[in-house]
Amino acid sequence: MSRDPFLLFDDARPGAAPGRLYRNPVGEVHADSRSEVRPALQRLREALTAGRHAAGFLKYEAGYALDPALGHLRDGEAPLLWFGLFDGFEAAGRAPDPALAAIGRVTPRIRRQDYLAAAAEVRERLYAGDFYQANLTFGCDVELRGNPMRFMRGFATLRVADGAAWFGTRAAGCCRCRRSNSSPSVTARSRRGR
Repeated sequence: MSRDPFLLFDDARPGAAPGRLYRNPVGEVHADSRSEVRPALQRLREALTAGRHAAGFLKYEAGYALDPALGHLRDGEAPLLWFGLFDGFEAAGRAPDPALAAIGRVTPRIRRQDYLAAAAEVRERLYAGDFYQANLTFGCDVELRGNPMRFMRGFATLRVADGAAWFGTRAAGCCRCRRSNSSPSVTARSRRGR
C-alpha cells in the first residue's frame, strides 16, 4: 500500500454513480485531542468555503468535545478526526469481485474481564436511569485473506450496507473498510495482513 493518503468511496447500490477516489491531498486537518476538535472543524469549514473537497473520518469520541455534558468521558484513540483536503476526486470503477477475499482470525482489543466490567457498569447506569440506551462496542484486529479491495467490495455488498469506504491514511496507520448504514459502524483494519 502506498504511504500517501487515499480515500475510496464505493456505492454498491444498483445504478449508483461510480465510486470516488481522493488522492494527492493538498492539505490535511486532524485533531488528536478533544481540545483540537473545534479548531479542526473550523479549518474544515474554511477549506470547504474555499472550494476544496474534504474526505476523511470523525470518530464518535470527537463528539465529546462538542457537548460539555460529555466532558467526563475518556477520549478514544488518536486521531479523533482526520480529513484530507483535495482539489477534486477521480471517478473510480467498481471494486473487484469479492469472491477471493475472506476473514481469518479475529482478535478483540479488550480483555474479557474488562469488557464484562464495562458491561456491568452500563447495566447499572441503565438501571439508574442515567441513559436509556447504550452501544458497548470494542475494536478487533481482523486478519484479511486475499485482496483487501475484494474484502471491501464484499463488505459493501452485504444486505446491511449501501457502500463502503477504504481509507489509507498515515493518520490512521491502517486501511479501513467501513459499513455505512443506520446501525453502529463496523471497522476492519489491515495492518501487515491483519
